[in-house]
Amino acid sequence: MDNHFHLLLRENIDDGISRFMQRISTSMAAYLNAKYSERGTPFQGSYRARTISDDRHMQYLNAYIHVKNPFERHPRGSGYAAAHFNDAFEWAAAYPFSSLMDYRGRRKAQILDFEVIDEIFESDNDAFKRFAHDMIQGRIHIDDEIERILLT
Repeated sequence: MDNHFHLLLRENIDDGISRFMQRISTSMAAYLNAKYSERGTPFQGSYRARTISDDRHMQYLNAYIHVKNPFERHPRGSGYAAAHFNDAFEWAAAYPFSSLMDYRGRRKAQILDFEVIDEIFESDNDAFKRFAHDMIQGRIHIDDEIERILLT
C-alpha cells in the first residue's frame, strides 16, 4: 500500500506487539529521515490494533491482507484482477511486497509463521484460494460491525 501496511500478528509475550510496533516505527522513521534528509515522524498517527478471536474473521482478514491488497496493486487494476482471479492470484503470489509469496512457498522469510493460518484452513492452500476467490467476488461477507473493526 502507498500510505499504510497491514500486519497479522500473534502476541507471544505481554505488550510484545506494542514494543514491536514501537521499534519498527522508530526504525522506519530513522531510515526515512536519513534517506530523505528529513526530521520527525513519517507517520500520521499511532498504529491501530484489533483482536481477532473468531476463525471466520481470521479467514477473512487473511484473505484481505494476502490477496485483496496485492490485487489493488495489480498493473491492470483490481477490477481486472477480480475478473481474472486465477491469473491475478498467481501474479499476487509472485508480488515481492506481499507475504502471499511466502505463504504459497515461493519464498521463505524466517520471521513469518503460518501455523495459525494453516490451522484455520486445515493446511489446505486450495481452501485458502477458494475462500479468497469467494471473498473477492463478494460471496463472503462479514457483518458491518466486524468489518469496521477489522478494516479500519
